[in-house]
Amino acid sequence: IRQGFVQNGFITEYIKSTNKNRLIASAFLLNLSIIGLATLVVIGLSILWNSLPNETAFLLRNGWKTLISIGLLQFFNSYYHAQKDQFKYLLNNIIYLITFLITLITWSALGSIGIDQVLDIQLLIVVPSALYFIYNSRLPLLPGRKEIIELYKFGRYAAGTNLSSLLFHKVDILMIGYFMDPAAVAIYHLTMKVMGYAEIPMQAISQFIYPKLADGLHRLGVTHLNIMYSRSVMMLLVFVIPVSFILIIFRDQMVLLLSTAEYLSASDLIICFSLAMLFKPWGRVFGLSLDGLGKPKVNFMMLLFSLVVNVVLNLLLIPQYGLIGGALATTISIVSTVVVGQVLLQKIQGFNPVVETYNYTKNIKKYGLSWN
Repeated sequence: IRQGFVQNGFITEYIKSTNKNRLIASAFLLNLSIIGLATLVVIGLSILWNSLPNETAFLLRNGWKTLISIGLLQFFNSYYHAQKDQFKYLLNNIIYLITFLITLITWSALGSIGIDQVLDIQLLIVVPSALYFIYNSRLPLLPGRKEIIELYKFGRYAAGTNLSSLLFHKVDILMIGYFMDPAAVAIYHLTMKVMGYAEIPMQAISQFIYPKLADGLHRLGVTHLNIMYSRSVMMLLVFVIPVSFILIIFRDQMVLLLSTAEYLSASDLIICFSLAMLFKPWGRVFGLSLDGLGKPKVNFMMLLFSLVVNVVLNLLLIPQYGLIGGALATTISIVSTVVVGQVLLQKIQGFNPVVETYNYTKNIKKYGLSWN
């Protein structure tokens, strides 16, 4: 939810802003405020929820360390994305990784590491990244009311989109757990783990696509969206297509690599999800385009539509067909949402995304895949 307020909205406003220092200060303040609010919630739960196991209560009381560490690191990365500075983004994450390894090795040499030490390490290792951010941004300290309001207006829908996406990916597990047994949940969970690994390249590339897309819309206008849209889809398909076919061909080996032969029934689910993954580049770029156009509300409504379709289909298909029913429900909801999204974008912007992407592939030598 926090990312919804300080990622795409911040990047969009940063590109348009004439007072970037005030916007940085406003986004930083908003980020810290959400972290602070979340900290109060988790600490309050640990105090008021008396029936919690001691270990869970301990994690909640110390959860603020994780919230600060991850929240700051993600904000720093959003800042570098907004600047379209891939080198600083890479260097920031290298600093974080090296600091983590050095701290972990040093702490291990001094004694055993428990969960409390892991949380302390997580908090400490963000310090060098914070110093690097302060060096690059000079950390402006004067936020603006107007900037905070604009970030909130955009962020409330982006946060809703993120929440809907989270629920979309969790509702299958919850409903399979309700209708079936724990063994089925374990098989489905393994399948989702495999697909999660497979989608890492698409998620990583999407982070770099959005700043370029938003900047292109700001500089060139919406009349160039068809080219930018097609280029973005093709960049994702270059990775998604081979990954999908590798998953389908080597699905049994993937399952055995991560688990045992008892989970081989997950292979059929992997086929279903791999086919659905072929449609995700259009869905992902559709959402990024709406955010870039300043229409996060439409993006939120589309994710909400997808969530409702998924829940309804799960109710119909899981009792009848079991695990494959849950996979089919998710696949159908993904494909239907993507199709509706392309039709909606055609109405909004006046071009057919599928046709434009096809035309782009025919002229790929002319346009290329580079944004430069």
